[in-house]
Amino acid sequence: MKKLLLIALVLSLMVPLMAREGHAQTWYTCNVLQTGPSTDGSVWVLITEVNGAFGPAWYSLATATANQQLATALTAIASTLRVRAHVSTTPNTTCDGMVLTNTQ
Repeated sequence: MKKLLLIALVLSLMVPLMAREGHAQTWYTCNVLQTGPSTDGSVWVLITEVNGAFGPAWYSLATATANQQLATALTAIASTLRVRAHVSTTPNTTCDGMVLTNTQ
């Protein structure tokens, strides 16, 4: 029982730390400036949020969906469209999702 209480206490203290502004991910409307693979094989994208929340900032694309996100980013650049990116405002973290929008 004491272990369960200790675990509950630790978890309750961690939640506010993980939800601090700048670390929580949400969807942002962004312009894609650059994208491509790095020397270690990971794929990165340079984006800027259209309302000035962050950017320009580099984000690594989530490994599981890197090819799809890369295709989305390249399409956005080629067509001068924006994307909705699931990121935090902290640069050099992971972009977990990206969808093309129909706005310029």
